[in-house]
Amino acid sequence: MMCYYLFSLMLGMIPLIRVEEPEYLQALRSYSSLITSGAGHITVYSVWDEFGLQKMAEAQWLAIQAGAEERYIVHPVDAHLQFFVAFKGDKFRWEIVDTTQNPPGKLYIIDQRGVIVNGKSKAVQYDRRLGEIIQGIGYLNDPDPCHFAMVSDLYPSFLKVKGESLIDLLQGRSEKWGQLSVQELGSMMLNGLSCARFRLSNDHVVIDVWLSKEHGYLPKRIEVVEKEVTWGPGRDKGGTDKTVYLYTYKLYGDNIWFVDRIDERLFWIVNGREEPFSHRTTKIEDDFRINIDIPDDIFQIEFYKGQEVRVWQGRTYKVIRWGQE
Repeated sequence: MMCYYLFSLMLGMIPLIRVEEPEYLQALRSYSSLITSGAGHITVYSVWDEFGLQKMAEAQWLAIQAGAEERYIVHPVDAHLQFFVAFKGDKFRWEIVDTTQNPPGKLYIIDQRGVIVNGKSKAVQYDRRLGEIIQGIGYLNDPDPCHFAMVSDLYPSFLKVKGESLIDLLQGRSEKWGQLSVQELGSMMLNGLSCARFRLSNDHVVIDVWLSKEHGYLPKRIEVVEKEVTWGPGRDKGGTDKTVYLYTYKLYGDNIWFVDRIDERLFWIVNGREEPFSHRTTKIEDDFRINIDIPDDIFQIEFYKGQEVRVWQGRTYKVIRWGQE
């Protein structure tokens, strides 16, 4: 017992060794305090390649046969939509109001609003008089599956990769893909910028990341090759797709950078060949501001009495009449 006591005292005298985080992780973490709020307009441009249009048409036809045609809306081949977005802490809001001719001669109106607060989503589609409540952030909160993923990435974009925390991924952790191996591949020049390179991988995914030293280690390029993807017709057994993200930034003073543009290219890998699927560009408009005072009531969505509201739980939902549940 005495030996154990002496050994415990000796351990107490040994200073604990604190392992310092790498500089790039410290820099990325700092942005949660440097950028606390933001609001303004963004425009999302979407172009569907020939291969992507073919697959979307097949998916839409299967959906119509299954009686789910209301979940699919045909968009022009080259489309763009402008969103108003605002974020503050863990709160996020988006709005879209758009009127266009699609197909030619037919008026097409979009009027939708939504908020995400503490991981719980609420949305209203005024064009269809439909309300939605969704547990968690996911594609079901999507006012437009072609665009919203890029909008929510601004929450904030520089810390997310397909909804996963970039900081967690760089430490080998992923909720979606599981434990990842992390390889530091050294430095390289990319478009005139010095970047630290990393590869994060396991049997499900390979993620290559370029962090720009000039931009405080924010991502300059990210490539994601994901295996066993089952989205889309003919993919029941799983396939492979590749997504490439390119980022540009705007300086807001005092070495605070915020994303100015995101280019996303999606490829399906078929028989070892990359088939271009779509190309999307998210552009921040000039009215966008960060670290401004945003009232909390912006992050509220009110349903009117008797309105049909779908409450989503996973991929299923129940319908209630708001105020008459």
